[in-house]
Amino acid sequence: MANFFFNNKIDFYCYVDSNVNMKIRFENFSKFPKKIITLNRIVISQIKKEFFKESRKTRFYDLKMPYQNNLKNKYSHYLRNDQIILYLSSHIGIFEDKKNIKILTKHNHNKKVYVIIHPREKKDFWIKKFKMEKKVKIFQDINFYKNKNIKKVYGVSTMALINYKFAGFDVFYFYSKYLVNNPFMKFIKHYKIKKVI
Repeated sequence: MANFFFNNKIDFYCYVDSNVNMKIRFENFSKFPKKIITLNRIVISQIKKEFFKESRKTRFYDLKMPYQNNLKNKYSHYLRNDQIILYLSSHIGIFEDKKNIKILTKHNHNKKVYVIIHPREKKDFWIKKFKMEKKVKIFQDINFYKNKNIKKVYGVSTMALINYKFAGFDVFYFYSKYLVNNPFMKFIKHYKIKKVI
């Protein structure tokens, strides 16, 4: 679509919602966009770093985390109970996520673990892999911002961790090989997501 706009000299804005996979995001563009809307300065910084020459004439618009700030306004005041643990998958492969989920079930004997899987995952496959885990329940295309029985949220590398942080949850990340040289670590550090020890 961007190339259609370029070819027909139509003014447009390009929206970039994260600071990961920048090369992939722009690989099919015939030109670099002149106007880019982003979530925050972290994304802008990453674009400028990876496209130093191409982005010199680009005008950036920083939205300053509008969706996340809306979550903060709506949910951060909730008083929450630590009865259910929430885990957010990251589309990094079920092996890595399953290992982390087993750690959570092992160290939290009396608590259920709700797992929200990435939109590109196959829910039936996940349910099959966890059919013997009575404390684990698999969800997709849902959020639990209103659930006052959830206080702690875990994951590896997903923007949803940042969303839950803004919404007032205690958020933790499992360190993984997938985070080595991953720009998403800038989000984790900036928003003070705690590492699972």
